[in-house]
Amino acid sequence: MFPSTHIEKIIIGSGVSNIDSSVFSDCSNLESVTLNSSYAVSRFKSAFPFDRIKEIILDNAVTSIQESAFAGCSSLTSVIISGSVTFIGNAAFSGCSALSQVCYSGINDPGKSSNYVFLNCPLDNINVVNSYADNVFCGKPTSTVGACFVESSSSSSSSSGSSSGSDKSNSNSTDSSSSSDKSNSDSSSRSSSSDKSDSKSAVSRSDSSSSPQKPDDSNQRINSLAGAELSAKPIGWFIKVLSFLLPFVIISFFL
Repeated sequence: MFPSTHIEKIIIGSGVSNIDSSVFSDCSNLESVTLNSSYAVSRFKSAFPFDRIKEIILDNAVTSIQESAFAGCSSLTSVIISGSVTFIGNAAFSGCSALSQVCYSGINDPGKSSNYVFLNCPLDNINVVNSYADNVFCGKPTSTVGACFVESSSSSSSSSGSSSGSDKSNSNSTDSSSSSDKSNSDSSSRSSSSDKSDSKSAVSRSDSSSSPQKPDDSNQRINSLAGAELSAKPIGWFIKVLSFLLPFVIISFFL
């Protein structure tokens, strides 16, 4: 019914009263299922690809787990069982060959009268909350925890994705730092070129100041004119004297 989908997690609400057979069997990426009713538990193996499910959460509306309800779930690694569950039937989780973490939040053993509940499961103990009153859980020793949680594969995947994103960010930071270094190098090169240009300008100015300057042509012309004027002054005085004496010479001549 859901062929070739990318669904990874499904939650069945407490109000669901009918689940068709094989309705989720084609969800090849499905890993986590949350069930909120005993009816959903009873329909689990017929509706879901039970041999691929890795995480099962039995929520507060679930009161019982029927006999062999999850038997043969070979990929199942984690189970959280709500304190509302008061009965677990025979061989409920038998053959779950990858099951390594189970947590129960109730206060009494719901499988006291049942057998083989965790047959062929690699469980050393069952995690229970501080208020748990019995010493065993379905025949397994218990270990006290503050609260029930499951370290799901999807969380691990998210952590891997986050780590990959961090590496990429670091890579981008490195690239950015490299670009910044290159920019600083370019700036240093430009500054060096500018200093070199300023040095050349200073040398040019020094050469210009040390070389003798050519006399201005206009000054030469002014000096020439002044010299000519000075040369003409004696002639002018001679002519004036001659003009003054000439009448006396003429008068003397006629006398």
